[in-house]
Amino acid sequence: MVVLENQAEVKVVLVVEKATKVLIKNFSEEIHELNDLGAIYLLLGAACNMSCRHCVQTPIKGCFNLSPHGKELSQDVKDFIVKWSNLPWKYSENNPRRLYFWGGEPLLYWETIKKLVLEFKKIGVKNVSYRIFSNGLLLNNEIVDFCNEHDIWFIMSYDAPNARAARNAVPSKEACKKFLHIRKRTVNTVFNAINDNMVEAFDWLHYTFPETEITCGFINVLSENTPLDLYEFKPNAVKKAVKNLWLTAKSDSKVAPYIRQWFFSKILRVRNFDKEEFYEYPYPPCRPAVVSLSVSFNGEIMLCHNTDKVVGHITDNFTELQEKHRKIFEELLPIKCKTCEHLDICRCICPIAVQKNGELCYCDYLREFWSAIKEVM
Repeated sequence: MVVLENQAEVKVVLVVEKATKVLIKNFSEEIHELNDLGAIYLLLGAACNMSCRHCVQTPIKGCFNLSPHGKELSQDVKDFIVKWSNLPWKYSENNPRRLYFWGGEPLLYWETIKKLVLEFKKIGVKNVSYRIFSNGLLLNNEIVDFCNEHDIWFIMSYDAPNARAARNAVPSKEACKKFLHIRKRTVNTVFNAINDNMVEAFDWLHYTFPETEITCGFINVLSENTPLDLYEFKPNAVKKAVKNLWLTAKSDSKVAPYIRQWFFSKILRVRNFDKEEFYEYPYPPCRPAVVSLSVSFNGEIMLCHNTDKVVGHITDNFTELQEKHRKIFEELLPIKCKTCEHLDICRCICPIAVQKNGELCYCDYLREFWSAIKEVM
């Protein structure tokens, strides 16, 4: 169990728990409710100006239209987004619906993004937070000004502190300076075997990008060509990383609030887990078609924003679309997941990942990670 040693920790737990109770509901209660859909990923194309070694989109390079420039967004998609954005929203105004302009690298489609933001406002899209998830290489003054003018949230990927080893390139110092002029901004890092000291990563990012939200994700393996050195960790490296995270989360470090928010969200996953419900609705934590939807320019619904698997069309009955997703995830669920002691916290973190011998190819490090988290709970 978690032992809370001061009022600050208690406050953090209560805040995160309150938010999580809203977000983590029984699928049986929300599966048919379109207004639970919190995010749409608008798939601009898979073109990119980097060749990251851990890129989760490696299998789909060239599968999408490489450029929507000169192409109109389907009227069906526009109509759906207007309808979706105007539905009653049960969560707080500080947590609005999100519309992601998704690549590849979104800034390669900058003219398209500008055009769509302006058009969406004209046709009645409301109560939506526009978001761009970018590598930051092409960031310039025009993009900064437009983001600030239209309240666009800019998320920049930066795998600190060894970004070049994982990504082969990093944004220039000038681009990083410009990033700091965007009012709504987040920097996101990925926990991998090259960057296995997460506290160091948080510290480095906080120093490099002050007053910026910091988030962290796991290395994912969607291609058999993903280099092993990115997800085969040194002995005890994962356990050590989690222990350091926990100690920092309880400290008065400047990065402690970011780590606490991340850490307690994992703990609350366990508290809200129902095994029988999961077997019936075996969605991964991201819950495609329940809280998020990936849509191409012509209205195709993709299983995930990082795959080329088409599940249906934006004009399909939404309940039937959700059922198609559910059946696919039921089929994809690795055999060993059902008997894994960490199913309550992992929930098969990404069932479209590469599988070997009835489990995800990187389950070894996941088991070590979840086990280490439970040891400090």
